[in-house]
Amino acid sequence: MLTEVECEGYKTFSARTRLSLRPLTVIFGKNNSGKTTLARLPLFAAASLASRGSNYVLSVDDIRFGSSFADLASSDQPHPRIFLRMRWEQQAEGEEPTARSLARELQYVSSGIERHDVQARRLIIDDEPPVEFKLSKPSDGTIRAMNRDRLTRDEVFAITQRRDFLQRLVRDTIHIPSARAKVETTYATREPNAWTLGEVPYLLATNNSLMSEVAAWFESNMNGLVIDVDLAAFAFRLVEVHENVAVSLSESGRGTQSVLPVVALLLAVARLERRARLIVVEEPEEHLHPSAHGALGDLLIEASGHSQIVVETHSENLILRLRRRIAEGAINPDQISFCYVDEDHNAVPIEIDAQGIAANWPVGVFEEDAEEAQAIVQAKLAAMGPLGTGE
Repeated sequence: MLTEVECEGYKTFSARTRLSLRPLTVIFGKNNSGKTTLARLPLFAAASLASRGSNYVLSVDDIRFGSSFADLASSDQPHPRIFLRMRWEQQAEGEEPTARSLARELQYVSSGIERHDVQARRLIIDDEPPVEFKLSKPSDGTIRAMNRDRLTRDEVFAITQRRDFLQRLVRDTIHIPSARAKVETTYATREPNAWTLGEVPYLLATNNSLMSEVAAWFESNMNGLVIDVDLAAFAFRLVEVHENVAVSLSESGRGTQSVLPVVALLLAVARLERRARLIVVEEPEEHLHPSAHGALGDLLIEASGHSQIVVETHSENLILRLRRRIAEGAINPDQISFCYVDEDHNAVPIEIDAQGIAANWPVGVFEEDAEEAQAIVQAKLAAMGPLGTGE
């Protein structure tokens, strides 16, 4: 299980930033605070530290982290550098968990007007003393070959083991972005290629048990909405059924279409249809009516029993449902982590006790509802006049 991801000098997080990772990690905050960057950080760090061909990555599948190293590094640095560390626990059968970590600091080096290099300054295996690399400007040979000369055989073996773990993690990660395509009117029949967002319609059309689970969830949590797959010889469509009449789901509301792949992929993991080491979910409640946000919280809890989940959300209702489930004992507070990202891009851990109460809830967060309700009451009292006389 991943336990922590750490960065410094990465995009908006110029200061040393640590994100504690539990089976379910919830990130919230205001717009432009860096929530999405932080939610994607475990995948970026794991892919970069696992990379053998280079010291960092610009993309993983559908996620584009940046166009260059300078684009990834914090803009306020005169000499861009990025520090990344992943921590996790590995456990062999019958043995105690063993803490593992891998960290690397990269430096952007200019070796002329038209030439730039990204070189490793230091490498840290677990909590051993760092391996320091002298910065140079090579005219030939690769950075990797130069660095390897500085490592002992035992260090190379340890790095290889940790890279192998991180590569498996990246390979077995499901990413659910906030930008989710609308349901199409029809789909050409074919087998699904992967467990990804764009493949959800094909997964539902070819997996009867998953389709049944998704349909049951919608009926229970979306005001009795009945959805199904309408199959033809060479095509199919996702439909919404009203009084035995099937209407294409492409004509349904945006919230229904947007939440469908979220529910399908989370249920696939929760029902053991798909194994995933990590799931990154961005704004699962996008376009969805607040009354259904709590049900998404319950689904996140269920899926977190089989995969680590990092979720970014704007939903007060979703967070309230998670806190309620803590108070009810449905999930242990040690199994869930809340992180608030403030306007200065600080990642603040929020401490939640066994009653679902926050010891350090940020001032002004999700207080708008109470303020609006108070304003309505005050306006009503003012209209009524002194002692309700209306004068």
